[in-house]
Amino acid sequence: MLAVPVWPRPLIASLAPSDGTGKARDFSLFYGYEISPEGAIHFVTQPGDALAYTSVPPTDGQYICDRDYTGASSEGCPTGAGIQVRLTTLAGSDLDANETVQLSIIAMDNNGSWTLYPENPIASKLITASSGLLYEWTDLAIDKPGRYLLCATNVADDGSILAPNTTGLIFPGVCSEAFHIRF
Repeated sequence: MLAVPVWPRPLIASLAPSDGTGKARDFSLFYGYEISPEGAIHFVTQPGDALAYTSVPPTDGQYICDRDYTGASSEGCPTGAGIQVRLTTLAGSDLDANETVQLSIIAMDNNGSWTLYPENPIASKLITASSGLLYEWTDLAIDKPGRYLLCATNVADDGSILAPNTTGLIFPGVCSEAFHIRF
């Protein structure tokens, strides 16, 4: 006697040749799970207000650091006080800190006649025991006063995924809370 286990989920027809009779041998006992190709970016720290930079490189008080930190030096924000983002799966599961994802960050406002420093910001990967995949920018500055958002993604302007990306996930853009640049 053939016994077919009953799973609490539907059986999916197999790709094996079948005679179409609908007998148990025509079905697979393996259930197909769909995995989302997208991940999520979460701002761990939010940008705080800063001064507009007037020289290159920017000087004290002109770097955009975590809003809970004050006192950026002429070298930028210290590690741990910059703008941090954590990458997860779309369901919120942490990714392994050994993965690598190339991220881009841009500033957005309602005018557009400003300059983000550096021109091509590069995030540093932070490796800690329990943080998962965490990146930080410690050297961001903007040259014009106004209200801004910082937006991070791993998708280029042409829609391609920035390399390297060992996770295989696409990380659509997400923006921070608003902050201000002043004179």
